[in-house]
Amino acid sequence: MGYWIAAFLVCLKVCNSKQVELNAFHHGLRMAWDLGFRRLLVELDSRTILDLVSKMEDMPKLRFINLVSQYRELINRSWQVQLVHCYREANKMTDGLANFAVTAPMGLHLLLSLHLLLSPPGKVVNLIS
Repeated sequence: MGYWIAAFLVCLKVCNSKQVELNAFHHGLRMAWDLGFRRLLVELDSRTILDLVSKMEDMPKLRFINLVSQYRELINRSWQVQLVHCYREANKMTDGLANFAVTAPMGLHLLLSLHLLLSPPGKVVNLIS
């Protein structure tokens, strides 16, 4: 609807893009739960991640087991979470925040492992519609 609620930056150790996306997905679910949301529509631009978390009966590769088990713990709480695929071009805010995170000052990453953004950073404020 175009309202800013919250976002986050998280400092991750060296990992691949799947691990980054799974971590972002987990932190996003956790943040939504902590903020009191109980009905979510989650738009993921990665078909691979969508398949990994929605086909929970499939055994993921060993390096993803911890992340997927954390996701399962969250998803089994008393709430509704709908997952849909969304092309990156259709969600410019998410892409803008990801780019902002990559260019965020290093001091921010070193001070906090998770930084909550209660207002949009200046670099992405024009993407809110």
